[in-house]
Amino acid sequence: MPCDSPFLPDDLIFRLFSALTATDADFAVARTYEQSHPVFCLCRNTVLPHLTDYLASGERKFAGWYASLKTVEVAFDDEADAFENINTRAELGKFETP
Repeated sequence: MPCDSPFLPDDLIFRLFSALTATDADFAVARTYEQSHPVFCLCRNTVLPHLTDYLASGERKFAGWYASLKTVEVAFDDEADAFENINTRAELGKFETP
């Protein structure tokens, strides 16, 4: 999980894990509406050799790595704001209650 998204859903891991196991996927990724959020993910430790080989080949694009895995997208439309990047005080202000 990225450090600039501090308002993650409380059930993020549960929902990702549930989808991963229910579909026997290698990789579960959060999605809001039509947008995938690949850094909000859960993967099986069995994909480590695949990732190691991918990085050893000089590749670095995360989406390129998991594209060849059995992937399940998990809808978080009900908590879309949770995946907002917060890098400034102004951006944080959108989430503060008066």
